[in-house]
Parts: sequence; structure tokens; C-alpha cells
Amino acid sequence: MAIAGFGETAEQLRRSTVLIHSGGRGSGSGVIWSSDGLIVTNAHVVRGSNVRVQLWDGREFEGAVASRDPRRDLAALRISADSLPAASPADSSQLRPGELAIAIGNPMGFVGALTTGVIHAIGPLPALGSQTWVQASVRLAPGNSGGPLEPDSPAAQASLMAGDILLGTEERRFQSVEDLATAIDGQDSRLLRLEFLRGDYSRVRRVTARLGDSNDGKDVIAA
Repeated sequence: MAIAGFGETAEQLRRSTVLIHSGGRGSGSGVIWSSDGLIVTNAHVVRGSNVRVQLWDGREFEGAVASRDPRRDLAALRISADSLPAASPADSSQLRPGELAIAIGNPMGFVGALTTGVIHAIGPLPALGSQTWVQASVRLAPGNSGGPLEPDSPAAQASLMAGDILLGTEERRFQSVEDLATAIDGQDSRLLRLEFLRGDYSRVRRVTARLGDSNDGKDVIAA
């Protein structure tokens, strides 16, 4: 069934999506937030200082990190360009279950790849406090904007997957995203035992991930 305006919307989103290379750590995606060169991406995408931004038309620019918020995993970049095709933000509180969701990104190096899904729930998640979440059946991969795993990260090494719901550690449950950020904060090498839900969410699963710069992916135990 054809959806009126779908092709035009997808093309506009592609033009507003950028490819980001950062310090040899692979690539990620970002969104043109304003026409004068403001780019929004994830903080984990731009951990290095050497950032290159590639636009939909192939032009490349050196990017400067204007601000980072590791707790919310957000970052803002600036590039020296103008008249860019900025995205048009909307009010997420107006979303309703059953609406179509579109994700544009650069997964696995495929520039401007599109994936779709359906919004299936809006509201709080069990054991994660009263914060509202938008849940959608959109498949993402490393390289997508906002993707939860990047290659060789502690989460990836611990076999956590997109769609898993983190409940907390064995010592305490997470009440907010800030609780998760506090649990993983720090540069020291350590093991963190996490509880999470997967699939039909019928049972609590556990995984141990090694955190810290010395992580080599060898000390990971999943259950």
C-alpha cells in the first residue's frame, strides 16, 4: 500500500542526515539541526577530537564539538557551512501507537540507509521510573544515529542487543537514565553485573560487562 508523501519525506530526511567520522573509531550519523551548521549526534559517536562530517551531496567538513552531555548521550557539532537542509523537529508528545516510524542513518557504512517500523507503545518502562519512552519496532545497526551499540564497546562485547531493556545492576534498579549513566561513569577498569529483559520479557537475564579503557573484550560473561 502506497503512503502519500512517503518518498518525499524520506528524501528530505536523507538530505538532513550526515555521516560522521571521529578519530578512527568508526563512523556514526548525525542530524542537521540548523541551516547554519549545527549538527546533533550521540556523545559516544564523537569521543575523539578529530571529527569529519560528510553531507548527503558528498561535501566534507571538519567538525568542532560545541557541547557534549555523556549522561544523555548527546553532542552538538559545528561545521563551517550555511544554507544546509535542516530537519524539522516535531512534538514527540503528539505521537500515537500505530504511526509509522522512519530511521535514516549510515549503518555498516551504507550511507543514507532507510529503515521503517511502527510505534507500538508510548509511556514509562518497567523499573525505569516515570520518564516517558517511545518504543518502536525499528531495526538499527552500528552506524545509525542513536544506535545503542558500536563495534567493540563493552555493551557489544557483552552481547547486549538493540531492544534489550536494562533494569539495573544486581545491587539496585535503575529509576532513570541518569542512574545508568552513574553506574557506567568512570575510567577505571571494573566489572558491572547488569540485569535486563529480552524477547518476550518473560524472565530477567544477567550479563557481566568489563568497563574502562583497558577493556579488551576478553573478560565478558553472559547469562
